[in-house]
Amino acid sequence: MSSKSWDGRQGKRLIVFVDRAEITTKIKHGSEETRNPFVVVHISGIKNKQQQRTKTLKRTLSPKWKEVFFFEIPIMNEYA
Repeated sequence: MSSKSWDGRQGKRLIVFVDRAEITTKIKHGSEETRNPFVVVHISGIKNKQQQRTKTLKRTLSPKWKEVFFFEIPIMNEYA
């Protein structure tokens, strides 16, 4: 996962790119080792907590999402 930010009119925008993962812990279901992974990205510490989620990928231990998420980070007014 990587991220970058830039200035906007209402605040800053944070861009998060979720690429892939390698899952090392396995759960056995019958004779098959499976996982249905997803990623939850959340920004805390701001007034309006923001959260986004990747798609769930079925039966994989090497998920590849390649999803991009945008978060708006408000400018904090020190006089508010």
